[in-house]
Amino acid sequence: MRERKRLRLVGYDYSTGGASRPTALVSRMVTAIKGFSNRDVGQKLWPASFYDHVIRDEGDYRVKWEYIAANPDRWAEDEYYC
Repeated sequence: MRERKRLRLVGYDYSTGGASRPTALVSRMVTAIKGFSNRDVGQKLWPASFYDHVIRDEGDYRVKWEYIAANPDRWAEDEYYC
């Protein structure tokens, strides 16, 4: 399993408005972060695409938290694990 980077944006109320507004915000922010870090290091560090998911309620948060917390336990099962 490839190591995944996670970004939590604090201070934006994702519970209001349509799905496109927060998703567009997340996409712009991730693109900017990737660009800044690539320029800072002088090489491409990030894959071209990414998966974004806006967490909208406590249940969704718990599901994602459990996945992230359990992810290192599954690394040894990955074919690329050294």
